[in-house]
Amino acid sequence: MLAVLRRRHSLTLLQRAGLPTFVTGATLDLFYHAAPIAWLPTIDRYLGPDGSRAHLITFAGMVLILASVLDAAVSLRRQSPERKGGGTPRASC
Repeated sequence: MLAVLRRRHSLTLLQRAGLPTFVTGATLDLFYHAAPIAWLPTIDRYLGPDGSRAHLITFAGMVLILASVLDAAVSLRRQSPERKGGGTPRASC
């Protein structure tokens, strides 16, 4: 995690949005599951039943990070030179 923070200038915009969102959601989820039972009625007001809002925040962070990976893959594919022959070679039987 520290290496990611040191290289934050090389992260894409989606990664910069996704990482803090994911870490926030994971922290809230950990807090929900580690909290004493007496606190649950109060925590449920903020995080929803069974910590569902923390799970949604974590999921949103995962989606943003995955979108950044897919965006990088698409941009790399666009930059690669066109293959001759119209695609990948196929094995003949």
